[in-house]
Amino acid sequence: MSTFKRMPNLRADRHPELITADKLAATPVPLAQLMREHIDAGKVTQQQLAAQLGFTGEAPLRQMLSGAVKVPLSLVPALSRALGIDEIALAGLWMREHDPRLHAYFERMRELTHLSPGEVTLIEQIRTLTLGRGVIPVVFDKGPVVALLEY
Repeated sequence: MSTFKRMPNLRADRHPELITADKLAATPVPLAQLMREHIDAGKVTQQQLAAQLGFTGEAPLRQMLSGAVKVPLSLVPALSRALGIDEIALAGLWMREHDPRLHAYFERMRELTHLSPGEVTLIEQIRTLTLGRGVIPVVFDKGPVVALLEY
């Protein structure tokens, strides 16, 4: 029996044990090779990985591992959970393999919109306080939040 635990939207900011985009960028490998490395290292069996990806048999996984079939984007969330890799980092790896120009564009956008840990905490606290309603914090000249406007 697998000890796999389903976790929605695995993100390194909430799960520090995950393999992050920085770790993936340091040693970029094809997605199929990354899956093979996890299997070869004994972190997951081929049968377990196939089941975690929603396959009834191992044939589709074998085709992906051999490179005969590319990993579909729809499998990125499940593959993220199965391999313990940040979902956004894995999606970036998928994009780098399928469309390097699009990947480069999103990387530039990500760098321009990077949030600090404090900004992430502020956003999470606002969402908690407002019960998820759409609000905009009003801040003057980098001072404290003075109001929350609902939109």
